[in-house]
Amino acid sequence: MVVNAMLAAGASRLSSARLKPGIEVYHVASSTVNPLGTADVFRFSLEHFRTFPYKDSKGMPTHIEKLKLFNSIEDFNSYIEQVGEASNGSTSQRFKKKLAEQSKHMAKMYQPYTFYKGSILKEFVTQKEEIYQRVRDDAAEECSIEDH
Repeated sequence: MVVNAMLAAGASRLSSARLKPGIEVYHVASSTVNPLGTADVFRFSLEHFRTFPYKDSKGMPTHIEKLKLFNSIEDFNSYIEQVGEASNGSTSQRFKKKLAEQSKHMAKMYQPYTFYKGSILKEFVTQKEEIYQRVRDDAAEECSIEDH
């Protein structure tokens, strides 16, 4: 996977349309542990767009808000309810409720991908350690039985 990504990055850099000065960054992770997390990507993007903001049709820099990240689906649902209650304006209550329901539904659907805090590798190593511990315990038990 890493070799393929390196070849693809090299090929894209060599294309005549992309030969321009500057730094291009290619991020590839070949492990179950991603060294660059989603929060980092959003933080770096925010820093970039605040340093080099887009300009609107009048030539004024656009304001970029910090993305709100949630630790759990419960935190997200609570936030959605607070925003719905706090917002007032021409939007109908029925529309707000429908939008909140859809947002919660999407969050629930994507929960395994967005709110998962564990590490598959860590879980694998933990399971392996538990198996080794059971084998050692069984071996120690057999030795103690043979001694009697």
